[in-house]
Amino acid sequence: MIAQLDNPIWSALTSGNEELAVGNDKARHFLSGISAFVAVAKHDSEHFQTQSESMMPTTTAAIFTVNKHLDTSPLKVINRIEGYQMLYNASTPDHYTL
Repeated sequence: MIAQLDNPIWSALTSGNEELAVGNDKARHFLSGISAFVAVAKHDSEHFQTQSESMMPTTTAAIFTVNKHLDTSPLKVINRIEGYQMLYNASTPDHYTL
């Protein structure tokens, strides 16, 4: 599970929320109206180029990364916020259901 947390939006878009995703093996985003999150399989220029080609020119999107100095070209960063990722490190309670 820890590996999925390195790129959690990509993990969501390629697993349990795949039916809500648009894209391919390099770049995906949620369907319009679901979420502003986008993700790439690898944080490199080729994958960000693929992501930019799948978006409308005026789209504002959010991406998750642990790299503070990520080059997202050709996408432009307009705002950056710090976030904290939490992990529950215990067994799931018996009364918990989805």
